[in-house]
Amino acid sequence: MPKLYYVIKAEKSGVLATIEVNGVPVLLWRSANHVSTTDQLNAWALPGENELRIKIEWPEDEDFSPGKASLELSMEALQVGQKLGTTRPLLEFKWPPKNPDEEQYPYEATLKFNVSDPPPSDFWPNARKIHFTDRTREEIVAQLKELHAAMKARDIDRVAKFFEFKAVDVRKAHYIDPADAQADLREYLEFFLTEESWDLPDLDPDALEFHVLAGNRVVWVTEPDYRNPIRTKDGASPGIQIPLYYGQTDNEWKIVR
Repeated sequence: MPKLYYVIKAEKSGVLATIEVNGVPVLLWRSANHVSTTDQLNAWALPGENELRIKIEWPEDEDFSPGKASLELSMEALQVGQKLGTTRPLLEFKWPPKNPDEEQYPYEATLKFNVSDPPPSDFWPNARKIHFTDRTREEIVAQLKELHAAMKARDIDRVAKFFEFKAVDVRKAHYIDPADAQADLREYLEFFLTEESWDLPDLDPDALEFHVLAGNRVVWVTEPDYRNPIRTKDGASPGIQIPLYYGQTDNEWKIVR
């Protein structure tokens, strides 16, 4: 099986835009400035059919001018050593439409692409479909409270246990030997948990929002406005935000991405 990297290339100007893969916002632009970027999607590439959604908005503080905005996007599956633009794209998208009358905002488009050779993962083949209930919420909140308390206490050993599965599985998805995953995870945690200024805002379980993504296999936990509940206080240095994507495998909730 070839080692494939699923890479998205995007360039936009004059509009606000969000790019989601299987419901996960992988690119989020809340400014109309010109941006050009590439990003690997291996961690979110599901076996079989996948969905990419594009959301485009005109800036509220600017008068509409047709033909001024642009957004181009393509995705390729690349082997090691291959360059973008040298293979047949899995999908392509261009904005605005050729007909000026069709340039209207807000605009959304959903594109499908197939992953026939998925990156290695212990999670996706064993992930349980999530039927979100009050019990689901209670179980995830209970684990999140434990994580928050461990981080407040600067307990590196306890914190590391919550992120071990993610650390290993994301490495596998990028064809990186997971042997050093735990050591690298601890080094990352020590970087900020040992800082004198380290502190988290209080956790408000009632303010949490739960977004079921990736074909009902993942729950993304946020606060309003998609803020991560595990983050340093505003103005802290170093500023840290850790997104929380929970999945269920082996009858256990784990942070999987």
